[in-house]
Amino acid sequence: MGRRHTLLLGVINVGLLISYNLSKKLADKITSEEKDLARRATLIDRDIADIVQDIGLKTCKQVLERTRGQIVEKKKKMD
Repeated sequence: MGRRHTLLLGVINVGLLISYNLSKKLADKITSEEKDLARRATLIDRDIADIVQDIGLKTCKQVLERTRGQIVEKKKKMD
């Protein structure tokens, strides 16, 4: 197994751990504060999907910005 593959597995494991912890915290918060959850149960999945999508978009943006920064730095060193 190469270094890149090992790194990717590490990132995936961290992502799974974060996902588990975040989902537990969200579930705890929703069930402790949401009023009349039984009535809204069919709608709550959309709220959660919106939160998760926002997290994904922000994560993607940060990765792309950092990658862009690395490319710019490499280009400056070459000039």
